[in-house]
Amino acid sequence: MTGEVDAALVANRTEIADWYEKNVESGALLDLGTVYNDQSDYRILASPALQAKAPEVADFLSRVKIPDAVVAEAAGRITTGRIGVSPAVSSQIFFKQQEAVWTPWVDQQTATFVRDAIARGENSLNRKCIKVPGAIGMVCSDT
Repeated sequence: MTGEVDAALVANRTEIADWYEKNVESGALLDLGTVYNDQSDYRILASPALQAKAPEVADFLSRVKIPDAVVAEAAGRITTGRIGVSPAVSSQIFFKQQEAVWTPWVDQQTATFVRDAIARGENSLNRKCIKVPGAIGMVCSDT
């Protein structure tokens, strides 16, 4: 890896053990924890610049914890093809159905904002998209 990376990534520290140890021990990367149980080898890694520039994002990423069964359910929902469920839609379903999981990650104001957006249907789950002959792409409207 070259250059400075502000973005976070999830990596298996066992599969990249030498790289992981070198970069975390030197301070080149921060280990913000895991979205799974604390013993998971899948770690959220980020540049120290992320902590400096956006400490609220680093704090948020360190608080994200998702039960394995919830991850499996969301991942199992994702399919491909014309009638497939995209990762974005699966994520939206997660926010609708797993409030007890995600609300501890955010403050009360943010949780209320998300709940209200879901209640108003402002989550793109209520959209109908169709291919229009001669048009480039899809035409979408609220249903």
